[in-house]
Amino acid sequence: LNNPSTHNNASHCNTNESIEAMRRLRLSGDIFHIVSLCLFYIIIGIKGNSAGVSLKAQELSLIVFVTRYLDVFTDFYSTYNTFMKLMCISITGLTVYTMRYQEPARSTYSARQDTFNHWQIALFSAVFALLAYLIGSGVVDIKGDTDFEVHFERYELASLLWTFSICLEP
Repeated sequence: LNNPSTHNNASHCNTNESIEAMRRLRLSGDIFHIVSLCLFYIIIGIKGNSAGVSLKAQELSLIVFVTRYLDVFTDFYSTYNTFMKLMCISITGLTVYTMRYQEPARSTYSARQDTFNHWQIALFSAVFALLAYLIGSGVVDIKGDTDFEVHFERYELASLLWTFSICLEP
């Protein structure tokens, strides 16, 4: 029972099982997300009915996906990762385009009912993300009540945009 080699093997096995369970969970979540985006587009794009759907929320979702998945254009991790990110961006972009410009979806969208000020939410999220990023990443190092240092070498645009996407996500 107290044999260290048995304990290490059991621990290693549990770790591998946990990792595999997390992979399956992530794959399931990704598949459900893509399927839901596809079904949503089918209702709007193919059936042409965007009644009750917020175009402004779709635009915010597109901004979230583009700013969060910007690394898909600069870094390659895997085919799966690239495919999933491009699918999210593409389907959401297609949904926005369809609601804005294609009939009959354009005619069934009611701008009068879609009243929240989404650009105000985006601006507030951008200001909050900028402050959170600058302070949290160490770009701005607060040394006391009135002293601080700015380290521009620590600034990364991709990290700032990722922080913005987290703040903006509904």
